[in-house]
Amino acid sequence: MTDFELLKIFIKAVCNIYQNDSDLIKIGANERAITHRLGFYIEEELNNKEYNVDCEYNRDGFAPKKNNNGNCIIPDVIIHKRLIDKNYLVIEAKKDQNNNQEYDDTKEKLKVLTNQNGRYKYQLGIFIDFKKDIKDAIESIIYYKNGENYDLKNR
Repeated sequence: MTDFELLKIFIKAVCNIYQNDSDLIKIGANERAITHRLGFYIEEELNNKEYNVDCEYNRDGFAPKKNNNGNCIIPDVIIHKRLIDKNYLVIEAKKDQNNNQEYDDTKEKLKVLTNQNGRYKYQLGIFIDFKKDIKDAIESIIYYKNGENYDLKNR
């Protein structure tokens, strides 16, 4: 699957959340409720059994995912193939917050997970902050590729 195909699936899923489930954001529902819906819409977009979409998936085969410090990593939503080393998209989401330390930790997690010289080798990573307004949420998106911030504007 190409980066463009992954991005298209992700953006369509985000739009579906704001169209069908914006009440979750408005009422301040837990981030996991929102990412569950995100995973649901991604799975709908994939529309096949070739890929697995999982939320809060902390496994690397049979072992837990870990960062460079040995701490467990639990990505919010992923597209992958279970039990084989095929990791396509990892998504980390926040919910209308301004906690800089939490953002830094999340962004570091995406760098580790997308590093092609590392263990997990996700093809693409995405950070999104689900703001009350879809325009603000879309503007919050940061892409990661090969362990680095990936600027789509220069592609």
